Amino acid sequence: MKLPKNPKLGLDIKKPNIIHTDLEDIRTELSNETTARMIGLIAHLVYWNVFGHLNSLPLDTYHKKLLFIQIA
Repeated sequence: MKLPKNPKLGLDIKKPNIIHTDLEDIRTELSNETTARMIGLIAHLVYWNVFGHLNSLPLDTYHKKLLFIQIA
């Protein structure tokens, strides 16, 4: 399905050029231990900030700060 060009914006809607080496680079970066740890810490922080009020044992302020410091 080709999207029409918007004459008001003067832009062509194009798909990105992703080649095999780009995907390999992404896979290598995601499998890096440091990157995986950072993704996990950010996911954990987001969970507690968004859904923490629903948990019967919420994360206290000290541990939230500690989690934030580990990310920074």
